[in-house]
Amino acid sequence: MSTEIPPAQKARTISHMNKDHRTDLAHILQHYNRLSAKHVSDPEPLMVDIDLHSITVTVGDETHLVEFKPPLATWDERRPRLVEMTMKAREALGVVTEGGGDHGGEHPVVVSEYRPPKGKDWFAFVGVCAYYASCAAVKFGAVEKGSVVWEVLEGVFPGGAGGFRWLVETIFLLVVGIHVTEMWWFDRTRGGKLKRGSGVWWAWMGSVFIEGVGAFWRFDGVVRRLKKAGKRG
Repeated sequence: MSTEIPPAQKARTISHMNKDHRTDLAHILQHYNRLSAKHVSDPEPLMVDIDLHSITVTVGDETHLVEFKPPLATWDERRPRLVEMTMKAREALGVVTEGGGDHGGEHPVVVSEYRPPKGKDWFAFVGVCAYYASCAAVKFGAVEKGSVVWEVLEGVFPGGAGGFRWLVETIFLLVVGIHVTEMWWFDRTRGGKLKRGSGVWWAWMGSVFIEGVGAFWRFDGVVRRLKKAGKRG
């Protein structure tokens, strides 16, 4: 298999992407390079280079490299790989296509609302909040021998008040680590549908930190509703 890149074909590929797929380039930069929608909208991205390992895209005075993972085995793989990356970026961003066209009518779903816990989501929300409250009680000395809390726990908690303190302190890093990881994954897979740093973004991130998967499900429900509304429009 040849790995040579014919200069004329390379020039045509770059020209085609810049003429017909600048919106797709913006989506690729948003998804793979974690750039915001505002960052890649004015001016629009331009492809300036492509090889077997990456594409190079400029946004105004900035230059961004998007790697092919894995690298292309041959030059002929460039088209299917770019299509694949575009589809993954659109899916991750929740891109809605109006009127069924391939170009010009596409825009990513932007979530501008927060949905609080509902139904069974409250069990996880309240449970985790209760754990964090327990951590605070232990840290600030409310669970000490001779205290009212200590005496109550001695009578109701398996292992007594000492067992309660041990459990709270032992699982602290595990609990925080899991929830921080969930925040990271939420932002990576769904953050492109929110304005990062906004009040709505912080509300969703806070919910993810406390309740975890329930917030993912509610957010995905909001996105599905917005997609349907966009297609109907």
